[in-house]
Amino acid sequence: MEKTLMEIIDKLMKIEDDEQFCIAEYDAVQDYCYKKDFQLSKEERQIIRDIGLEESFFSWMEDRGKRIGYQVVYEYKGYLLSAGNPQIFPEKEIAEKYRRNYLKYPWADQKLFLEEVIYEGNDLKKRQEYHGKKVCNMDWYCGIGALEIGDLVDASIVDQIINCLAPACMRSDCTQLGEPTDHRMDGDKLKPVFATFRKVEDNIWEFCGSCFQGENAERGVETPYC
Repeated sequence: MEKTLMEIIDKLMKIEDDEQFCIAEYDAVQDYCYKKDFQLSKEERQIIRDIGLEESFFSWMEDRGKRIGYQVVYEYKGYLLSAGNPQIFPEKEIAEKYRRNYLKYPWADQKLFLEEVIYEGNDLKKRQEYHGKKVCNMDWYCGIGALEIGDLVDASIVDQIINCLAPACMRSDCTQLGEPTDHRMDGDKLKPVFATFRKVEDNIWEFCGSCFQGENAERGVETPYC
C-alpha cells in the first residue's frame, strides 16, 4: 500500500542530524508531489504549509509548468458545484472578485468559497502596472464578472468587447458593452445598464461598473427579485 505523506515524514524522524533531516524531508516531499502530479488533498497541502515548504511547493509546480488556480464553488448534497459557468481563475484575488460579484445576484444564497485546483492554462503574460495597480491583459482576463469598479484593463480587452457586439456607447470617457448586464430603476423608469469602461491612458482603461447608457458612474435602484 502506498504510504501517505505523513507516514513518509514520520519515517524520517529517526534522522538525528537536523541538516540531514531537512534535506531528506525536502527531497521526500518533492518526490511525493511529483508522483501525485500535485493533485494533493487539503490535508496534504496543510502538512506542507505546517513544515514550511509551501513556497517550495509553488516553485516545484512552476518548474513543471503548473500553478495553483481557484474555482468558486458551493456544496450541495455532498457535491461541489461551480457558481455559474465552471471556470478556473489563475489568481486568488480574481476568484474573490468573481465570488463577491456573484453574491450580488438575488438568487445567490449559497455559501460560496474558493477551492484550490491545478491551473494548467498557457503561460500568463506579465501585467504592466499603472500608478501601482496591475493592468489586466487578455491572459488574465476572466470576464466582466471578475472585474470590480476601479480595475484597470488594457485596450485589447475593450476592443474585444466592442467588436463582439455594437457598443451601447463609444466615447473615450464611456465605452459600453452592447448588451445590458442588468436593469435598474432611474426615478420611475426601468432602464438597462451596461458594462462600462473609461480611458485613462493610451492603452489603459478603467472599469466603471454597470451604468446607464452614456454614463460612467453606477447609480439607480436595484429591481426587486421575485
